[in-house]
Amino acid sequence: MRLRRPPAGRAQPPSGQRAWYSGPDDQWTAGTPRVLRGYAVTAAANAALRATFQVGGEQPHVQWRLGDITETLGVPITADGHVIAFLNLDRFGPGVVFDASAQETGMNFAVQAALLLASRARREREAQRTRELEALVQITASGMPAAPTTSSTPSVPCRMWS
Repeated sequence: MRLRRPPAGRAQPPSGQRAWYSGPDDQWTAGTPRVLRGYAVTAAANAALRATFQVGGEQPHVQWRLGDITETLGVPITADGHVIAFLNLDRFGPGVVFDASAQETGMNFAVQAALLLASRARREREAQRTRELEALVQITASGMPAAPTTSSTPSVPCRMWS
């Protein structure tokens, strides 16, 4: 079993991931695992390629070995009702390995990955907010007027009385 990933720097866009999953929308957003075998793999691969690449473009199916996949397990990684990543495991050999137990393991991994990704996003938002507040403190301390902000309310000049 190998982890399928696009060549370096060539991540599959969300539309391609969604097409590769090929299950119903409610299962996609719920993070429900899906297993594809046989013709379903070929149909999903064709849909993902159409969603990802322009006609006449490069041929990623050769690089990604889509024709060699015999079985694939996909689990949308969700947070707050949105798919934020996609776990995909492919099998290139004979036999069936992605049974109910493998699907449960994949779903458990996806839950843990979602927690890590959500935590990282929260830390990034907090760091950005800290940088903004530090800049505001510097501007306030220097006595310089703050840069204008984009606001839907027009600024009204006012006169200071002493």
